Amino acid sequence: MPKDEAPPTLTELLDRAAAGKERLTLTYQNQMFLAAVPMDDFDLIEEFETSIDKKSVREALKEAEEKGTISSEQLDKELGW
Repeated sequence: MPKDEAPPTLTELLDRAAAGKERLTLTYQNQMFLAAVPMDDFDLIEEFETSIDKKSVREALKEAEEKGTISSEQLDKELGW
């Protein structure tokens, strides 16, 4: 952005993300701290996270079947609680 231009307001930036379907990131002290994405992108991210969670659960259940499990009392004992 040219130095003689005023920076956009937060409202203007959010309008660009919502109406313009733009992905935006804001930085502070050279570090990204906020991302604004269109809802379609957000929905895809949520679906991706859900599929990762489901895969992790399936893997954990498979491991429990293969290796067995222990009781919470045994776990407490092993952890020294």
